[in-house]
Amino acid sequence: MNKAFSIIVLTLVIMQVGLVVASWLIVAAWPETQLQSLLSSEGIRWFIGHFSENLASVYLVWLVVLCVAVGSLRRSGLFGALAKSRKLDYRERFALRLVMVEVVLALVVLFFLTCVPHAVLLNVSGRIWPGSFSDGIVPILAFTVCVCSLTFGLACGKIQTARDFTKVLTGGIADGAPLFVVYVLAAMLWHSVRFVIL
Repeated sequence: MNKAFSIIVLTLVIMQVGLVVASWLIVAAWPETQLQSLLSSEGIRWFIGHFSENLASVYLVWLVVLCVAVGSLRRSGLFGALAKSRKLDYRERFALRLVMVEVVLALVVLFFLTCVPHAVLLNVSGRIWPGSFSDGIVPILAFTVCVCSLTFGLACGKIQTARDFTKVLTGGIADGAPLFVVYVLAAMLWHSVRFVIL
């Protein structure tokens, strides 16, 4: 997996450098073209001035919350219990029942927030898509997974201290660190291409 990420990162860096050089060469050779150079004064100002703005997107938020959710699912032991990789003891079976109750409760709450007439998460025309529910589906799922994972960990004794609680929630960020690097490079490449072309 590390090798794959290394190849992806290297590819994105090479593409970004290639775009910078290509945009400069094309604009220098054909100044009448509509393309913009990333090495021009305007290009440098754009790259530095819009760096944070280009990275700030809903996809970055989704990446963060999904990493937290997947990490908590794995580190709490819930994923292993669901995969039935081994025989579960009494506490784990009890914890799994609690998680099932939470999932049912979450589905009931979502039903009342989206499927009844005049539900609060519907858009102005009374539909789910597009609207508040569709915009927030990834954070809703991530939050539900985190709550279920923490419940499982607490009920079966895998989470006993505040440090365990924190490790379960932050473990996915550490595991997903390469994804953040890929996101930064891919987002900058995408916005750089848009700047050069548009």
